[in-house]
Amino acid sequence: MKPVLTIGIAALGLCVAMTALASPASETQLAGVTMASAHRLKVTSAQFGPGGRIPEAQSSYGAGLSPALSWSGAPAGTRSYVVLAEDPDASTPKPFVHWVVFDVPGSAKGLPANGLPAGAKAGLNGSGKPGYRGPHPPADGDHHYHFQVFALDRQLGLAETSDRDAVAAAMRGHVLASGDLVGLYKKPGA
Repeated sequence: MKPVLTIGIAALGLCVAMTALASPASETQLAGVTMASAHRLKVTSAQFGPGGRIPEAQSSYGAGLSPALSWSGAPAGTRSYVVLAEDPDASTPKPFVHWVVFDVPGSAKGLPANGLPAGAKAGLNGSGKPGYRGPHPPADGDHHYHFQVFALDRQLGLAETSDRDAVAAAMRGHVLASGDLVGLYKKPGA
């Protein structure tokens, strides 16, 4: 009976895992790293809507201004936020990192256009520089830019020279809620 019981328990575990993976409210993919969370944040921008076009002013072809982001739905116990912007359509092995912001105060409801709230830190983008790097795709059509927000149960306390991988590692086990806003951008004239 043990083999049947073991197989039954394994199958039940697989079903539970598959159900959890199918639920968009339970976890957010972060370039191959699953960040489980019990709550879903609603993320919006004044510059573009879900699946909408990111204005040229927010691109590296334009002024390279970071977009304003707002979020709602954070659970009690939120101590800080992390904001990551990535392009999974880039020709690099991993999504290209356009923005890493962490230690955003838990009382914040968003990020202002082209700025950060007091206490927030800008980590290194995929170019190895701190701050926002606007979309700059080649002439290969639309790219999808994921602006991901994570509510955490603590401040990360990392150095501003931290990159996306260091921030993702420090977030593990501390994500209370997450959300994602996807905007589209393609090279002007392409």
